[in-house]
Amino acid sequence: MSAVFKIFSIAISILGWLLATKTVFGLARYLSFEWLSWTGLVDFLCVEKFSCSQPFFAALLWNLSLLLLFVLQHSFMATRSWKNLFETVGFGHVERSMYVIASCVTLNLVLDYFDPIPCLTVWNFHSMNSLLLNQVLYVVHAVLWAVVVLSTLGMQFFEFIGISQVFDYYRSPSVAPEVESHQVKISDNNMCHSGILCFVLILWLCPIMTAERFLVSTVFTLYALFGNRVTYYDYAEVKGQ
Repeated sequence: MSAVFKIFSIAISILGWLLATKTVFGLARYLSFEWLSWTGLVDFLCVEKFSCSQPFFAALLWNLSLLLLFVLQHSFMATRSWKNLFETVGFGHVERSMYVIASCVTLNLVLDYFDPIPCLTVWNFHSMNSLLLNQVLYVVHAVLWAVVVLSTLGMQFFEFIGISQVFDYYRSPSVAPEVESHQVKISDNNMCHSGILCFVLILWLCPIMTAERFLVSTVFTLYALFGNRVTYYDYAEVKGQ
């Protein structure tokens, strides 16, 4: 049974890693490269002409529901009560991996099932006669995504996605404080994550700001800046254990 449990734990951690990688590429495609490519812009301009017959409020409520699902999951599973529950039932070493997997699932629901909100564009700086702005933004987005990825890799990446907790647990299963020390590192890095600013810029640097893009950008910006920050109390509580 212990061997099965070990295989299960390792599989969960690797699954979290693979899902996180897939989700980052999907997020980059959705927020940047679909919008900044010539094909994406032409598709948008064609769809925009025929989308006004679609229900406005139905799309708005559906999109808000998807975003609310992601925010609630991301917030609830980051609480100490949830972490303590996993530790109580003996799954503390896979808690971070489960958090990563659940976050990827809810975020992919947003990316895959977000509906266009018809007949409303916040701004449109695109010109069919000039691609200079798009080319500049394409390069800027690529640089910003590189900074986001590099800053994530530099913040104890394998602890961040939950792999180190699992492998450290089976390497030294009697050393429980080592697992907690990873949470301290994660908390410390979340307080000053340099990639947040780049991510916010990615959200807003877009030549065509549709209503659904504006909704995503607003919710993700507010959550990145205020909703997902580790408080000093949380940090002190974890560090003291």
